[in-house]
Amino acid sequence: MQSDRISPNAFVYSCILKACGITQDIGKGKAIHDEITSSQIFEKDVVLGTALVDMYAKCGAIDKAQEVFERAPLRNVASWSALIGGYVRHGKEERAFICFEQMQSEGIAPNAVTYACVLKACGTKGAIDRGIQIHDEISHQGLLKQSPMLGICLIDMYAKCGFFNRAKQVLNEFLIQSAVPWNALIGEYVHQGKGNEAVDCYLQMQSRGFSPDAITYICVLKACGITQAYKTGVQIHHEISRQGILRENVILGNALINMYAEWGMLLYAEQMLDEIPTRNNVSWNAIISAYAQHGESEKAWKCFLNMQHEGFSPNIVSWNTLIMGYALEGLAEKAFAGLLQMQCEGIIPDPITFVCILNACSHAGLVDEGQLYFKIMSELFGIPPDIEHFICMVDLFGRAGHLVKAMAITCGMPFLDHLPVWSALLAACQKWMNVNLGRLVFGYAVQLSKNDASVYVSMKKIFAAAGMHEELLAV
Repeated sequence: MQSDRISPNAFVYSCILKACGITQDIGKGKAIHDEITSSQIFEKDVVLGTALVDMYAKCGAIDKAQEVFERAPLRNVASWSALIGGYVRHGKEERAFICFEQMQSEGIAPNAVTYACVLKACGTKGAIDRGIQIHDEISHQGLLKQSPMLGICLIDMYAKCGFFNRAKQVLNEFLIQSAVPWNALIGEYVHQGKGNEAVDCYLQMQSRGFSPDAITYICVLKACGITQAYKTGVQIHHEISRQGILRENVILGNALINMYAEWGMLLYAEQMLDEIPTRNNVSWNAIISAYAQHGESEKAWKCFLNMQHEGFSPNIVSWNTLIMGYALEGLAEKAFAGLLQMQCEGIIPDPITFVCILNACSHAGLVDEGQLYFKIMSELFGIPPDIEHFICMVDLFGRAGHLVKAMAITCGMPFLDHLPVWSALLAACQKWMNVNLGRLVFGYAVQLSKNDASVYVSMKKIFAAAGMHEELLAV
């Protein structure tokens, strides 16, 4: 077009910017921005300004999106929605709320897209009061009838905030015959570990005449796995086979592998792998994980080799899964060898890799090696330790009876307000019957959470083993 000396107009530029946002090609987007600036059409076109804000936001340059937004002489609801959506997409929910309020203070009324973005922010932040307020606004304006998407957003928001009864109320009022709102509720039940509720919701969905789709099945299969709902899981497997949708949906096949693996039915899981016509790395990783999690590291290794024989290259997930299997069986030397071999094959260890390695050291009682790997993780690989690494180190020292070191690393970490670390340290005190340190750790743990039953149970066991019955009754 440009080679024919035809100058793009605002519409063409907007389309190109949209493509740059979708592909996250910020380099091309900036080049187009420069062209727009030199042509001076930016000042005249609010659609073009919105497209620029949206492009930068989707490319992760949210500060640049804000800058372009503030410089734009013309702004409308689409401009505000693009900026708010960008903040939500990049985990800056508070900024999204501020923009939402500022938008309204400037007399711009939100539309369905704006509300959808803000409802997502409410769900992520657990801002239930704001979410209810927005629900009232949407209902008052009659937007639910015009935009079914908002109903799905409301279901998702209420479910994420733990208000499942409200989510079900919105679902019952939904006017469109679709599996999508049901999937939103079932998916969030599964995400929060409420497998029984997810299965019940699925059964209710069917009883009301709604047809499940592939997403429904994927969510419910996961729920069946974690709740041992054998009957429902097998029925879904039969229904998937009857419909023949396994041939075109490898994700469903992977979900079936994971479900049978959760049940400990490893033979069925491997048979499921053989039934998937277009299996991928995820399929192989699922079966490797199944064997690794059930203490079958040799079979996990054989699957690892078969995966390569079929032309699939192990990725970081494959290696981490294999190493964790060795760790769980206390086969530290094999875990260390796996770490070395993955690097030889060009796979760089990530934070999860070192969680696996530190677990291997802990299960094998290799304190010196654990300290060494903890050190080289940051010094050689540039991976700063996170909460999981500190828990591993506390467990490592605790299992070996090095309680002073366990306490020292706990007090020196930047995650002092994370209960799991203190719980791990208290468990170590329980193992070695260290009453004095146990009291101290218990005090810290209770300050963080007075409602965690496991903390009280551990402290009671410490007092009981020490014959301190008065203290036991006082806990």
